[in-house]
Amino acid sequence: MAASIDDLPLPDESFDVVRSEGAVYNIGFANGVSSWKRLLAPGGTLVVSELTWLTDERPAELDAHWNAEYPQVGTIDQKVEALRVAEAERFEAGLYRRFSNYMSYGVYIARRP
Repeated sequence: MAASIDDLPLPDESFDVVRSEGAVYNIGFANGVSSWKRLLAPGGTLVVSELTWLTDERPAELDAHWNAEYPQVGTIDQKVEALRVAEAERFEAGLYRRFSNYMSYGVYIARRP
């Protein structure tokens, strides 16, 4: 199937799980959540990994890079707000807040010699 990830030609409520591993940046987190929620069967789960700021302030070099590449990078609170607006029930954010000293999103970059 060839289709845009924000306009998938799939029936509503047809999946128990919809998962996006690092691809939502192509359409933005809020748009992805809104677009994919309709695909979930009642009680279904949306799993989206997304680059997320852990602090409100960052080094200028880091901000400059991501503002050019993906200005929609947001904080945890901004991602949670996007879930609320899409009327998607969240349950992992509370765990993250309590245990953020133990977990985060990993980015692994390798170059072939």
